[in-house]
Amino acid sequence: MRVVRWNLAPMTEKDAEAAEKLWMELAKERAQLDAECTEDEVVQEDARAKAELEKSIRQSKRNMWGDYLQNLRGAEVGRAARHANPRAGMTVEALTDRDGKRANTSLEKEEMLRHESIPPNDGDQYYELSPAGSTHTRVTEQAVEQAL
Repeated sequence: MRVVRWNLAPMTEKDAEAAEKLWMELAKERAQLDAECTEDEVVQEDARAKAELEKSIRQSKRNMWGDYLQNLRGAEVGRAARHANPRAGMTVEALTDRDGKRANTSLEKEEMLRHESIPPNDGDQYYELSPAGSTHTRVTEQAVEQAL
């Protein structure tokens, strides 16, 4: 196992004093866990450390997800939609499509996801549906050319 050490050599005396002052402020709020501490102090300190760690993890996840959503392009928007949680009141960062247009509201985001997943038909393209009950008929070369 490789141990990485802190490089404190470049710290100035002013930096060291500021770090010591900060440590003292933080330490006075915490129980001193030594040979004379009680079981309750250990349990409380462990619970406090666990809560701080869980809060830090949640915040890190939220920041990473926000950064990911901020940089989505093209097909990535559809992939992200599968992982989005539709809980009421949930805030999701703005989305940006491949043309640089931003979607901020939930309706705009839904429209952007729909547009990326199923692009709208251009006005100059028109497809004629075959009559009902004719899907079993043979496809001709002329039908393929017309579709293209």
